[in-house]
Amino acid sequence: MSQNPESIITIIKESIKSAKIGNEIIIKINPKDLKILQEHGIELIEHFKSLTFGKSIDLKIEEDQKLSQGGCMIITDTNILDMTFETRLESLISAILDKDILLENE
Repeated sequence: MSQNPESIITIIKESIKSAKIGNEIIIKINPKDLKILQEHGIELIEHFKSLTFGKSIDLKIEEDQKLSQGGCMIITDTNILDMTFETRLESLISAILDKDILLENE
């Protein structure tokens, strides 16, 4: 699947907004996405700092061959966010099917 390589940054930023985060964040990604995260590391840290009361963020990026490119798992002190392509697609399909069921019942 061809996609904008920087979309992984947007996915991480948007998904972390809904999570309660502390000072430790682990982002697991496909090794092919590692370079783009390294290029935007400072940007991500500043974004995470703006969402917390802590002055420091312990950001770890771990490669995981099992994750498809463009997706990630975000692990915080209190949450695990599955933002893999497969999970996001499954959620989208479920939302569409739920909407169709509601429309049929009207």
